[in-house]
Amino acid sequence: MRNRGDRVKVGRLASSWIFRVPGLRRFGQRLEHSEQQLRGLRTKLDKLQARSRADRADFADRIQHHKARQLAPDVLRQVFGARFRALIARPSEAAAARDAHHLTASPSYAKALRADRHDTTHDTTHDTTGAPQRVTIDGVVWCVPKDAGGGGDLSDRIAHGWLPFHGIMATRELAVGGAMIDVGANVGTTAITRVILGDFDHVWAAEPDPDNFACLVENVAANGLRGRVMPDHVAIGATDGSATLRRKTKIGVHHLTTGTARKSDVTVSVMTLDSWVARMGIAPTEVTFVKVDTQGWEADVLRGAPRLLAHPHIAWQLEFSPRMLQRSGSTAADLFALLEKHFTHFIDLGRFATPRVRPIAQVREDVAYVEQRERRFTDLLLYQGRTFDE
Repeated sequence: MRNRGDRVKVGRLASSWIFRVPGLRRFGQRLEHSEQQLRGLRTKLDKLQARSRADRADFADRIQHHKARQLAPDVLRQVFGARFRALIARPSEAAAARDAHHLTASPSYAKALRADRHDTTHDTTHDTTGAPQRVTIDGVVWCVPKDAGGGGDLSDRIAHGWLPFHGIMATRELAVGGAMIDVGANVGTTAITRVILGDFDHVWAAEPDPDNFACLVENVAANGLRGRVMPDHVAIGATDGSATLRRKTKIGVHHLTTGTARKSDVTVSVMTLDSWVARMGIAPTEVTFVKVDTQGWEADVLRGAPRLLAHPHIAWQLEFSPRMLQRSGSTAADLFALLEKHFTHFIDLGRFATPRVRPIAQVREDVAYVEQRERRFTDLLLYQGRTFDE
């Protein structure tokens, strides 16, 4: 195979021969010009490749620097068990008073506590999953409905010791102190974990699925957290009334539906967030954080919460999925209009971006990428804050 030097020699010989042939002089000149352009392009390509390598190295350094500045979720995992033991070792008169009030405010909570949750004759009247499983993570007992999910699904992750430490850490600019409302609490992995870690003094937790709710109540009672996490069996929506809950074969994807009811579906109570806050006796001034994970009904939750949204000190975390919003009868544009009305800033928790905090006016453009990704959802951290001039 000829090397580059040989090719250059051949090219020069060909050029000299061409220049002697009548009528080919102009062609030879064009050829030589093309070779000069090619050499120039090679030089530019070498420079671009060198610049690309430098940019990649710089980006890697920036990522490492960013990570070094962040609090590590593993720290939360390391202290979780010790925090739990310390929490349950100190009695709380305030927690006892909240629990006594909650027994009156939430008949579903009182009923679930009266049931023998360790009875092996598990009520399967509305059950799509079978008897629940129980797993202990750093001393905390978790009841989790069995489902048909495989590796990586919520029930499987909990069974293998997963808790949402990364998600908790990602919101810690705003999700610390006071009380929290957890809409779509599932079995309590967020509400209970945050209380144990000390992020919030207490959490009100709304969960519509009967099996998830039963396990949520058991997880609160079995771990001595009554009055610190207050569960209620209810769906949160745009109006008070009732709705059909579509029960899926995985515990993390049950959702309200406007479609024709199926055999496995159940009818559940629905309240607006404002109505539910009033019924539970929640003082909005105590609440600093609201988490909403309702599988596409987030816009309805906001529509039913004008009084709570009027309190500018409360930060919100919402799941955003255009596909799930459409399934609920809303659109991404509907949700954006509500966000732009009630918040000034947002953080996209689903990706690394600079700057991390952005004005709400950019939300439509900045989360448009969600439609192109394989997992078509993200979580948004939203708040009302002052804007400072640079």
